[in-house]
Amino acid sequence: MDAKLQHFLAVYEHRSLGKAGRALGMSQPALSKSLRQLEQSLGMTLFTRHAWGVAPTVYAHTLLPYVRAIDMQFAAAQEELEALKNAHIGVVRVGSGAGASASLLPRTLLRLYGERPGMQVFVEEGLYHPLVMGVREGRLDMAVTMLTNLELPAALGHCRLMADPFHVALAHDHPLRGMPGRSCLPRLRDYPWVLPPQNGVLRPLLVALFKQLELPAPTATVQGVSIPCSAELLRKGRFLTLLPESVLRHYPDLAVLPLPELCLQRDLVAIWNQEIPTTPAAEYFLALLRDEAGRAPASAG
Repeated sequence: MDAKLQHFLAVYEHRSLGKAGRALGMSQPALSKSLRQLEQSLGMTLFTRHAWGVAPTVYAHTLLPYVRAIDMQFAAAQEELEALKNAHIGVVRVGSGAGASASLLPRTLLRLYGERPGMQVFVEEGLYHPLVMGVREGRLDMAVTMLTNLELPAALGHCRLMADPFHVALAHDHPLRGMPGRSCLPRLRDYPWVLPPQNGVLRPLLVALFKQLELPAPTATVQGVSIPCSAELLRKGRFLTLLPESVLRHYPDLAVLPLPELCLQRDLVAIWNQEIPTTPAAEYFLALLRDEAGRAPASAG
């Protein structure tokens, strides 16, 4: 609040320049000068001076409730700013790939709610390119997604969170699980597949993987990234798909083909825009995210 208004309140309450000055920790001449400047700016006399002190004029009585309201609003603003500074409140906008949305992100959100219930988080799930663009344009504070071989824009920084390899997933009773060793490889195309969209970054990696194995890439019977839908198709339809290891831990009724050559080694990363100042809330969320990633079980891939 403006110092002159604080001085006005002190003089009004104490009815004495000397007492008000001592309460404020300032000299009586300095307080008198500040009060005169306020009266000059308003064009009216707020106090009449007497030998025993000062008396408020009708203008001072009229001004008083407005100054007290300003004082209370300023104090409330200070409290809110302090809470914002210490990340007790604030809004974080997070973009997430499907894998992070099913595993790392929920753990981080639960911990955040326990530690900072006043914070709000908006989660946007999507593919790699839209998420990176959202961070670049400032619509997202950060994105949690799979690290690719593509070069990030110079403005974007990133940190590794955890290894999260992709495996070929299937139902426990799928016929391919009963085939020994590599003998199942030629049969991979005999079954329907749920594959990521062609405009994503995972699909080309899968095609390259099959090319290394000198096998034709599977054709998508279903194309999409919905993990619950994929899991249900695997359980009931003999489908195959690629799922990150962190997600598979939450689906004990699903299995993987335990062949190293069918594993895509990928890292989960957090991406942010280095050209946009990071809010305290976003910094706090990123710290929790990194800590939760560090607590995740080690990858078996």
